[in-house]
Amino acid sequence: MKRFSIGCATLFGGYAMLNSSRLERSYFMQKQRQFDLIHRYNRFLSLMKFDTTAYCDDEDHAKIPYMGFSIRSRIDQPGMSVILVNSESPAAKGGVKVGDIILKINGKDVNRIEEYYKSMNNVKEGDTIEVIVERYHELKTLNYRV
Repeated sequence: MKRFSIGCATLFGGYAMLNSSRLERSYFMQKQRQFDLIHRYNRFLSLMKFDTTAYCDDEDHAKIPYMGFSIRSRIDQPGMSVILVNSESPAAKGGVKVGDIILKINGKDVNRIEEYYKSMNNVKEGDTIEVIVERYHELKTLNYRV
């Protein structure tokens, strides 16, 4: 009698028998995928807990070099969340990723957009900067040229 396996069922001469270990594995994998999606969704929602975007009204923000990312301040938490990174930018080449939390730039705390502009005020195009980010609850130091 020939035996054929198709997914979770095994065929024996026209009769189908369910393979319980394959069903359990399939069920576990489905639950794991569901958990991963829920975790990703919750992480996404946590990134969206921003206060309103603040803009610096002085003219200093026009003098800073192009970094290639968009950031927003966070409610009741230190740092600025990276919400967008241009793939060809100095930031992307330096290792900045969407979801990173920028804590310091060149040793200066960055908690609001105004502090970001002040920390970048003396940086010229071609300078190397040090950015301390939090990624997945770990601190990383990134050095790159702007």
